[in-house]
Amino acid sequence: MSGGESSEIPAEKPAEESPAPKVNKVVEKEQELTPLEQADKRKVAGNASFKKSDFDDAIKCYLEAIDLYPEENPVEKSHCYQNMAAASEKLGKFEDVVKYCSQALHLNQKYIKAIQRRATAYEKLKKYEASIKDWTAVCLIEGPEKSM
Repeated sequence: MSGGESSEIPAEKPAEESPAPKVNKVVEKEQELTPLEQADKRKVAGNASFKKSDFDDAIKCYLEAIDLYPEENPVEKSHCYQNMAAASEKLGKFEDVVKYCSQALHLNQKYIKAIQRRATAYEKLKKYEASIKDWTAVCLIEGPEKSM
């Protein structure tokens, strides 16, 4: 080697540390929410979809909310099922209305709105005996003054 040259391989420059990628603040905030808050957010999204007549998306949002609600929130879950029934009713899917109302009632037995919606769906399905049973239940729960 000639006089000024070195036989050593020059060391690589240490890579400059690049700043950490910026995390989407919305995603970050979403992760900070409790399951109850996340569920409420999905329910609100379902309500917005329902108002826009996007009933399939509303059902999807309500189902996501049900999955997120903690077990100690059966009333909130029942409201989501009843909302799914309302969306299904708008789509003319009366078997689904009956199914979702029944799930709501499993969680909240005296949920008048769900009983009434299921009774109406039974009528549409020509299941008159089942409809009469639900309307009778409404009368028994509400009392004669409200039922008239």
